[in-house]
Amino acid sequence: MIGLVLQLLGVGGGDSCFAIVLGMCVASCAFCGLYKCSMFRCRDCYCCKRFMRATGTDKFDDFEITVVVHEALFTASKLKLCTKVRIKAGSHVVQTDESHNGVFQQPLQIFVEQGTGTIDVELIDSREKKVLAVKKLDVEKDVLNREGKDKLQDILYGMKQKSKGLLNPKIRLTVLFDGDNAAEQGLLKQMDVSQESNLVLRHVKQMAEDACDLQHSMIDENGDIKPVPMSELELLVKGCAGPVDKFGSWGSRSTVYVAVQGPPDVKKFRLGIWRNQGDFASGAAPDTEAELLKVLSVQPDPHPRRSEVFVIQYVDPADKLKKRLTLKRIDRSRDAWVEILTRLIKMLRDEKDARRMIKV
Repeated sequence: MIGLVLQLLGVGGGDSCFAIVLGMCVASCAFCGLYKCSMFRCRDCYCCKRFMRATGTDKFDDFEITVVVHEALFTASKLKLCTKVRIKAGSHVVQTDESHNGVFQQPLQIFVEQGTGTIDVELIDSREKKVLAVKKLDVEKDVLNREGKDKLQDILYGMKQKSKGLLNPKIRLTVLFDGDNAAEQGLLKQMDVSQESNLVLRHVKQMAEDACDLQHSMIDENGDIKPVPMSELELLVKGCAGPVDKFGSWGSRSTVYVAVQGPPDVKKFRLGIWRNQGDFASGAAPDTEAELLKVLSVQPDPHPRRSEVFVIQYVDPADKLKKRLTLKRIDRSRDAWVEILTRLIKMLRDEKDARRMIKV
């Protein structure tokens, strides 16, 4: 066939070297063309894509979602199993960082093309690179047609087991659509925080509105109780609360509850550490406390193997000595803890400087 092509191009037998090179180029182009044709999908053509949408063959347009992978629960035969979660929507694939305890608390953005049937959530052994369990979410039934955005938050799904070494696998997910709650996120949009911190504060805001306590509520003209919009300071204070692992002396570690208190509950804003959330809720005094305006730094641990650890350095007013708290995240990303705490401390310092300027 190459000889026939060369004859048509008028290449004589004496030009053997040129003929061979030209023949190889023609063959390569032909192969690439065939490969391209084999990879062509009907929806790659805009007209076909629009036609399938207009006729109802495809029930939805392209869209993008954020899937927050909270944790994977399972019983494993291995004592130390390092896992990660991979999410696939057609040809689009994203995955979490690896975790040694099944806690991820990581948001992943994925593009879902028109015509995609399922979103596959896979639990993977990150060392052996094999799928341990899978959950298939039907795009129409499980994602788009769920009534109410709250029904896609913090859901525990059962997974189909793919490995004998794993029993009763489950995964906890939250699915958020781009533009969800646009009206209620005005404050969060103004704050301009990272995606991880935005998700934490968004959850805190929703929890506060659902609780609708008397301190943060008002009665409208119809007699209905409605939440009072939270200030940025209030939102950040509530966002600095949750369980963490606290490192002690000689490598000891214990799970504690961290929260920020401020006026009128206490005189000055402080970060407290309680044994558990129950002690904090009952009004017990914290086991350890650090005045926020005395905090010198809140930094992630620089060691690459301690990507879940952050360090708070502060001055203890009692003895004027520098001290440090070494904490490991549990319910959210380490970077979210660092960003929210840092932003709160900066706001308190800015307010203090503003008051001082007024007095001068």
